[in-house]
Amino acid sequence: MIINFNSINFINSILNINELSHDYGNEFAVIGYTNVGKSTIINLLFNKKISRTSKIPGCTYRINIFKNNQEIRFLDFPGYGYNKFRKKIIFNSFDFFQKYVLIRNSLKGIIFIIDIRFLLKKIDLILLKLLINKKKSILIILNKSDKLSNVLIKKKIYTIKKILINLKLQYKFHIKIKILTFSSLKKNNLQNIKKNINFLINN
Repeated sequence: MIINFNSINFINSILNINELSHDYGNEFAVIGYTNVGKSTIINLLFNKKISRTSKIPGCTYRINIFKNNQEIRFLDFPGYGYNKFRKKIIFNSFDFFQKYVLIRNSLKGIIFIIDIRFLLKKIDLILLKLLINKKKSILIILNKSDKLSNVLIKKKIYTIKKILINLKLQYKFHIKIKILTFSSLKKNNLQNIKKNINFLINN
């Protein structure tokens, strides 16, 4: 199966895990700390302004669902850092995501977006441990690579690979983890991101 990314459209947004629809087909979860550039990457991936971007961290507090007629779904989870709405709503995206990973059979992989300048925060590591423990395939996108020199980019990739090797050894699981750098300005590796998402569906 080859995904037609241009045919993917927004269909719904939810607040509660019980609102999730049928559990079949192929599903991907898009996660990342607040303000890592998830919405921008989604818009580039689907070649349309489908996900709202904001200069204010934490504005998105719902899980947005995107889908096409191939039964390919992408779930965009709220950034799990600072959220300006957190005091107004009963919602915890981090807990929601943990429950989601445990119950969702159609989940084919996680698109984990990280700001390459800061790499892994404590909560990122907790999520990575959960995903590795549950044997979930992960595509890590090191975003905003245009902010660093090539030398620093190589150092950051080396650092995260060391962390991932240690985590995989700790849990003694062989799972697919792919790392790609990305810049929304240069749009480098956009085709490779699509290629790797297709790979997760077909393997």
